[in-house]
Amino acid sequence: MPYFNGYDLRSLALRERRTFLEAVLQDKTTDHIRISEVFDADPASILKSACRMGLEGIIAKRAMAPYASRRTDDWLKLKCKKRQEFVIAGYSDRAGTTRQIGSLVLGVYDAGKLVPAGSVGTGFDSEQASALKTKLAKLELRNCPFPDGPPKPGRWSRRERGVERWVKPSLVAEVAFAQWTPEGHVRHASFVLLRTDKDPKTISREMPNQT
Repeated sequence: MPYFNGYDLRSLALRERRTFLEAVLQDKTTDHIRISEVFDADPASILKSACRMGLEGIIAKRAMAPYASRRTDDWLKLKCKKRQEFVIAGYSDRAGTTRQIGSLVLGVYDAGKLVPAGSVGTGFDSEQASALKTKLAKLELRNCPFPDGPPKPGRWSRRERGVERWVKPSLVAEVAFAQWTPEGHVRHASFVLLRTDKDPKTISREMPNQT
């Protein structure tokens, strides 16, 4: 709450501003508007619990920090990240150059069939993007390696349909991501590294351990 009854509260600590907000909502809480709970405990333990519950993550705020109208490390999103290997089925070039990849088209095997799993366009620098382009250019195919044809980019993808260059599905990438979409695509994905120790045919969607 940066303002209250004409008073500027931005210089006050979060803890104090929250007191004003709690007072306002004390008798006005509904099913649609309510104040969030505070968990004043070890962040690592809270994040671990949130991830076990299948949540996207937690928000961490410094209790004594004033309000700032800019990015600051006093207010952080701590995200739960999943991580697994994917088959590289294609790529697109980085905007403005044909020497670097812009994103990788990912796939996994389901009952022996290669199916789309979305794409990843972050996590590699210019040097890595160039090295990946060199490797993938040698594996280019005329036709899409997915038996059901070129997949439509997922809702969260920035890739335009039709710009993909298809490759022989012989390379495996390890990718970190936030969650699976209903379409079976990865969301908020980030490239980690190539896995030369993995057979592409063994790569399938990994299910979380519920124990």
